[in-house]
Amino acid sequence: MAYEYDFFLSYKNNNVTNYWVSKFVENLEYWLTQELGGKPPRFFFDKESIETGSKWPSKLQEGIKTSKCLICIWTPEYFRSKWCLSEWESFMEREKQKDGAELIIPVRFHDGESFPIEAQNRQSLDVRDFNYTVKSFWDGEKAEGLEDLIKKLSLDISRVIKSAPIFEPNFPIIIHQEEPDAPYPTSLRL
Repeated sequence: MAYEYDFFLSYKNNNVTNYWVSKFVENLEYWLTQELGGKPPRFFFDKESIETGSKWPSKLQEGIKTSKCLICIWTPEYFRSKWCLSEWESFMEREKQKDGAELIIPVRFHDGESFPIEAQNRQSLDVRDFNYTVKSFWDGEKAEGLEDLIKKLSLDISRVIKSAPIFEPNFPIIIHQEEPDAPYPTSLRL
């Protein structure tokens, strides 16, 4: 087994922000291709990486394990999703095992005041001025400002991809099991 993906895209799937996320990834893919010397990045994006009929929990776990780094789009809902937390915490555990290697690249889509302290203490790319969920945003002048941020972000991501630790088949995967009526999920380590 080896790395299959350069990055894993982690975000809270919902109908309001899905179009924004798709366009963000489209632009990021272009600029990251430039930073990787013309080689398109391989990335895990659930909309494209999980085929109809697949057992998606195991596909997510496989994607986490075989990705060099994590790009996460943080919203308050992100931190209430057991799957998003599993993705983020799995990479945090990997960073700990690899002597503090930087493997998580957060994008702050919303405020951050309600984020866990571990997230608040991590430098993130702030896109709050560009978090419009209407499709016409991408055709307007304001999208140019986001494009500039994506260009800069691609530099950081390429650095992390190039310096990723050697693949290990025992990279940790954190799985959250939700308890009935629990405000936050509880963790299990695999």
